[in-house]
Amino acid sequence: MTLTEELPAGEAIERIIQLLNEAERLRITHNHEAANAATLGEPADWDKARSIQQRVSQLKNQFEKAATPFIILAQSYDIDSSPLDDFIRTGDDALVSGAIRVLRQVQGHILRTHLNTTSASRGGDVNHTGSQSSQSEAPASCAQLAEKHGIGKDALRKRLNRERTNNHGCYIEIDDTERGPREDKYLYRPNAVQHIIDDMLKKQTSSERPAR
Repeated sequence: MTLTEELPAGEAIERIIQLLNEAERLRITHNHEAANAATLGEPADWDKARSIQQRVSQLKNQFEKAATPFIILAQSYDIDSSPLDDFIRTGDDALVSGAIRVLRQVQGHILRTHLNTTSASRGGDVNHTGSQSSQSEAPASCAQLAEKHGIGKDALRKRLNRERTNNHGCYIEIDDTERGPREDKYLYRPNAVQHIIDDMLKKQTSSERPAR
């Protein structure tokens, strides 16, 4: 079973990018260590080098198999898929950033389509409960979360900005080429930031409670 069969397409892309980022991290670390050893005149650890190279190769192969279907999807969105196609074909490390950019653009299209569909199906209904399960909900902007839960947008944005620096898995960054000038750069996974919303709702309820 492939990643795209196990996960929704937007989440599958996130996992695919993680594969490539891990391969890049290993490659850069290996090159850095090899350069340091050469500078110090130390013998190279060939067993470690072979192990790292094998792991990088495995990760790239996993990436190629998982990412290939998104070339067709990119073309259906009129996205230039050539950087991703070229990387899969050649494995050239210089093309990594271009491959990731294509996947991010596809992800942005998928998320916006999902959000528009979800919003239309709910008829704009605003939910103020704050405690319901949000595991299956699509990523949403700060404004959408604030409106849904009836909390202050500016206060929520400050909390989310802080959360982003500590919890890299709580958001998705939308490429500048894939969003309008008034659209948010970040979409947040509701289940990952629900604790912030619950805390703000709790404080809001306490402040509204009449003094005895």
